[in-house]
Formats: sequence, C-alpha cells, structure tokens
Amino acid sequence: MLNKTIQLIAVIMISNIYGNIVGEYRLTGLNVVDYDFCRQNTDIKVVEKSGFSLDSLTIYTVTQGQNIDYDVREPYPLFALNAAGVDLWVYFAEDGTATILEGSTYPTESAGEGCFTEEIAVPIQEDFSYAIDLNSNEFIPTIDILGLESFSPYKGMPSGSISITGSSVFDIVPISPANLSIPFPIDTSSVYNNNNGMIPSNTILPGLTGGYVIKNTDMYSFIDYLTLDPNGQFFNENNPPNRPSLYLEWHALDGPINESGLGDLIGEDEDGDGTDYDSIYGLDKVKITKVYSTNECGVNSYDIAGDHIEDLRIVKYNQCINEGTSSSTCNEIADNWINTCIDFEDIEDEGNNLYVMDLSQDPNFNWGGYITWNSILFHQTQDEAYLIDDSNENFNSSCMDDDDFSDCSGRIIFEYTPQCIPSFNMRYFMAELEEHCQEVDKDECGVCFGDGIPEGYCDCYFGYKDCNGNCDEDTSNDDLSCFGCDGVANSGLVIDECGLCGGVGATQYCYDFDGDGIGNQNISNTYCPYEVPNNNLWVLDCSSLNTDNKNIPYEMSILNTYPNPFNPILNIEFLTSKPGNVQINIYDINGKLVKNLLNEYYTTGQHITNWNAEELSSGTYFVELKLNNETITNAVKLIK
Repeated sequence: MLNKTIQLIAVIMISNIYGNIVGEYRLTGLNVVDYDFCRQNTDIKVVEKSGFSLDSLTIYTVTQGQNIDYDVREPYPLFALNAAGVDLWVYFAEDGTATILEGSTYPTESAGEGCFTEEIAVPIQEDFSYAIDLNSNEFIPTIDILGLESFSPYKGMPSGSISITGSSVFDIVPISPANLSIPFPIDTSSVYNNNNGMIPSNTILPGLTGGYVIKNTDMYSFIDYLTLDPNGQFFNENNPPNRPSLYLEWHALDGPINESGLGDLIGEDEDGDGTDYDSIYGLDKVKITKVYSTNECGVNSYDIAGDHIEDLRIVKYNQCINEGTSSSTCNEIADNWINTCIDFEDIEDEGNNLYVMDLSQDPNFNWGGYITWNSILFHQTQDEAYLIDDSNENFNSSCMDDDDFSDCSGRIIFEYTPQCIPSFNMRYFMAELEEHCQEVDKDECGVCFGDGIPEGYCDCYFGYKDCNGNCDEDTSNDDLSCFGCDGVANSGLVIDECGLCGGVGATQYCYDFDGDGIGNQNISNTYCPYEVPNNNLWVLDCSSLNTDNKNIPYEMSILNTYPNPFNPILNIEFLTSKPGNVQINIYDINGKLVKNLLNEYYTTGQHITNWNAEELSSGTYFVELKLNNETITNAVKLIK
C-alpha cells in the first residue's frame, strides 16, 4: 500500500514562503482524505477450515477501478499528531531552500509480511527546494481530483500556489494546478455514498493536482477545535490554543506528475499489468453479510463471506413460494426478514470464521443457498439422499473421526487470509502550521508577527466579532452578517452556486460538433468553472445554431426522446420523409461511440425504438440519427 505517512510529510514541506514568512514553522493540525482503487481484477478467496480438502473459493471479485478504501480521517490536532509519532518542524529560507529540522519525527512504514507493513516513528531531516506564487489567483478547490465535494474548511477561498522539488522521498506537486489522467477506469459509484459514474481510463479527471496556500496571521484553527488541552485543562488567555498562520492544501494522484505509485524501474512494467504502476494494497478485511442469531433469524454463529443480502432475500422468497403462499405476500415476508435479520452496519470483518453462499450450486434452494456437507456430497455423488437442508447448524468435523460419515451435516466453515491487491492512490491534505518566534515578536493573541485584532477579522480565540472587526466577550453582540465569505467586514463577497467565494456562478456552454469554436445552443449545459469537460467540445460561444443546411429539405427529424432524464430505458421517436437506411448511434460526453443502436432500412413515416442504458453510468449522452447525408443529434441525460 502507498506510504501515506510519507505523503503526510510533504504537507509540511510544501509550506508558504512570502516576504516576512521566512522562518520556522511547526505542523499543528492535519486532516487527510484518501482513496485506494484496484488496478487489476482481483479474486477474493476463502479457504475451508472444517476438515475437507476443498479448493479455495472465490467469494467476489474486486474489479478494476473499484474503490478498495475511502478514508476521511478525523482531524489531527497537535497532541494527536505527537501521539502518532509526528513532530514536524520546517525552516524556510529566502533563497528558495527549506529544511525539515533535526529533531523532527514522522511515522513511516517498515517492511512486514507480504504487502502488509508496520508503522514506526523515525527521525527525519532533509533539505529541499520550493517555489511559490501567492498572487496566482487560485482558489482552494471545491472538489477533489475525483470530482467529489471537498472536505476542505477553506474550499472556494482565494489562495496562492506552491510546489516542491529535490526530494527523494516525497510526492512532487506542480506550482500551477494541472490536469491528470490515469490508465485505469475509476468507478466512483464504489466510493461510499457517491456516484459520479464510471470514469474511463486515460480520461482527464474532474479535479486538478496542485498545492494551495493561505498565509494569514489572523487565522484561527479549523482542526484544533477542542475546548480542552491534552491535559484536560480549559484553554484561556493564560493557556491559549495553537494559532496557525499558514494553511496548506495539497492534491495528488499516483502517477508520473506526482511521482508516486510507480515502480522502482521507471518505464518498466514490473508487475505485468501493462503499466509502470506498482502500488499494492493489503486487504486485511473481507466483505461480509451479518445475520442476527434469533428465533426468527435462525442460528447464525458466523458471518457470510461477501455481500449476499439479495441472495438471502431470494432464498426467503422462494422458500415462501414453495409453501404455496402468494407472490405479493412472499415479497413482503422476504423484505421483513431482511430488515429484521440483517445488520446493515457491520459489513466487513477479518474473516476467521465464515459461511459461504452460492446460489449457482443451490438453484432449488435445497440448502438455503449455503455450502453445506449435504450440498458438497450431493454434487460429488448425485445421491438424492443428500437433498436435505442441513443449513440450520454448523458442520463439526468430529463426526468424521469414526470413519462413519452418516451423522455429518451442517454449514461448512471457511476463513479469509489477507490478500494483496494491485492499487493506485488518490489523496488530498489539509494542514495548519504555526510559526515560531521570540516572545517579543508575538502579538496580544500569541501570533508571531501578528497585528493583534485587525479591522474586519477578530483573531482572539474566545472573542466574538462585530461589524467593525472588534472583539467582544458578549455573545449577544456577535454579528457575522456584515462579513463576506472572505472573512472581511463589508466586502460583499458571497459563496456562489458553485461554492466559490466571490464567484459568478455557473455559465452556459454549448456543444461544438465541428470544432469551429461555435457551439450549438440547442445542445447546451450549465457548468461551474471546474465542471467543464476537458474535451474542447464545450464552448462559451453559443451565437450560432449551426444550421448551415437550413435551406436543405429535412429528410428526417427526431420528434422526441423521453423520458429525459431517463433510467435506464430511453424511447426515441423519429420521422422520415423518405425511405432509406437509418442509423442511430449513441455517444458519451467525450464523443466516444458507446452504442450502435440500429442500422436498418425504414419506410417513410413515424417510427419508435428504445435504448437500454443499464450497463452505463450516469451522465450526458448524445443520440445521433443519420439518414443519407443528414445527421441530427439530441442530448439526453442518464440518472441512476
């Protein structure tokens, strides 16, 4: 698995150098969001532990592009960082060099068994170079590289940009935010509670890689939000909390731009996946289905390997049908059983003891869908004497000790052994750094080179601010209504519909079929600046309808595409004014052909066909209708 704690150090290094910012800083707060995705289809297997000599069984497959791990970590204030072995200090010099100071420590991953590693805190000291542009007019991203909403406390705020070079162990982040792609698909629907559809391999991703910085001596912590210090004492004027003056955010993805996740021999495919990527994720837990043990739910000593909620519903429904009950009643009974007997919260486990379900081996539901002693013996012998449901108990191998197997029965017990999965990692960091200086250089709020309580922003931790920017201990005087989204009094700046502070909102873009820079306003979408597809086909110039052939009599027309949006069936009604061969093609938003729907001869008149998009992800698609020399295109939206 990618060394995430090494990346953590990069956060502290990519810090802000700006005028009087030259100096010494300490990491006082950190939050991290990261994703691991599968690079190659990987079968997840379990082995039998009941005494049989069964081969390992595949219980499910982690498919290419599927999310393996999505980790939104709890914010780490200083004492939590120290408890984890992180104590990072960095000095920035005027000449563009910086040093992680002697005495700094961080947790790194040491070699363990297989693809699993152990974390230990080790000293670190390193020199590196940096570049910065605080006038780059960037904004803290409102989305991450995957296109999902950012957890950043500063998203949408103006910022500067920064990069680092010369480090032998850290990711590289460019000074100008850059587009990214990766030679693997990404299934965003596999990320918990998110669905932006399937992103094809080598597609420009929605978000950018880059480093973003805010330097402000009036800053207060979004991470160290606790009211008690690590010793349990209340923060007060004599015991103030940490006051960061530097905020850094950094977005990165395995690959050549960020120089991570690649093999030791750059340019060589070391693990046979056809790419230079070689990160490995150690999957120490397996998906499970947990069924309660009650009178209604039955005896369920162990969990079922894999996600089998729907299989259990099918079993309960068919068992009910076999008793002669009506379909509607059986549906209700099966649904009630699922809602009563399934633990929907407990979905993974180390898998020391597991049951296995396989409906393909039990099409008639003789053994409740489980792998049991009787199910195995029936498939080996075809002896109908084993068509007896023995899934209400666990198999006990002691029945085999006397060589008389007639008293053997029950569900076979399996176990999961942690596996290594080829992976790639996507992440972003949110870091707060506190400047250190002589006491004489601190302002009344304890901030190095701060200016106390400036106009427009109250930087006293326990004070409330009025519209003049003054602190007031009386909460009833707190008035935030006059402060803009930039934290400045009377600035008038607000968060627009795109989540940008002071932005102008979403804008209409039109689809440019012929690449002349002029879009067809009949096919348009409204996008935020960061949402515009990176295919150069969506343009702001919508002044033309692209009706150069308006004087040519139409041979056909699309009467209607409905419903729109649709899921997953789209009806397409079209009219032909003369007979001929009609083609209907479906394209995705990047202009890639995804379906040749029909290519048939049609007579004059009105016709209808339909398209089933069940296997495609949500998004905008284009229905292209062709007859002789005429082409018509309609935009439709699939929402799942």
